[in-house]
Amino acid sequence: MKRLELQANELIVIGDPNGAAQSIGKAAMMAGIIAKQEPDETLQKLYTGTEVFFRTQENGYRALAIFEQAGGQPPAPNGACRLLNLAKQHNSQALKILSSIDRTIPSNTTYQAKRYTTQSQEWTDILQELQADFDCS
Repeated sequence: MKRLELQANELIVIGDPNGAAQSIGKAAMMAGIIAKQEPDETLQKLYTGTEVFFRTQENGYRALAIFEQAGGQPPAPNGACRLLNLAKQHNSQALKILSSIDRTIPSNTTYQAKRYTTQSQEWTDILQELQADFDCS
């Protein structure tokens, strides 16, 4: 999962949002599988929140790919704007799940929850900026 997350980050840096969406989508799928198999409730929440956050990124990257394929000039195609709205919904859900994880006991789970919560908060701003750049109403 970590390898796919890093791969997605590398692909977005080199300008391949389609490849980044594929990689982070696979990471989301893996997180979902792990969450379903995890007996510990806290870890289950962590993996579920991570899955939903990765879906945020996947839809954001797909929206960016569609926008670029359409010429990269606003207004963006409706599909790109719909994907951004879906990404915002996923991000809200991810923040809710990740922030509900008990952080009173320091552990790797707590660290991961904080890390993904911070990233999800950053994505709130990223998605707003993309909607403005794409001229999504």
